[in-house]
Amino acid sequence: MMICKSCGSIEQKAKRAMVGSAWLELGLFCLGIIPGIIYGMWRLTASKKKLCPVCGSEEIVGLSTPIGQKLQRELSANQPA
Repeated sequence: MMICKSCGSIEQKAKRAMVGSAWLELGLFCLGIIPGIIYGMWRLTASKKKLCPVCGSEEIVGLSTPIGQKLQRELSANQPA
């Protein structure tokens, strides 16, 4: 379980997104096939960013971590009864 520091949503799994820019990759392919291939291979092999599925923020932490538990307590204390 993950909790977002930006929106406070609690989700089962984070959304994963590729690093880098597809537009840059396309531009490099237009300039020459070798730079485009190198950049494309880097994008495929680089670790993927983890994003909040609700707001798209990269500010997510696991609920089992001390920061995640603290954030959950703070958010539950601020909710109206």
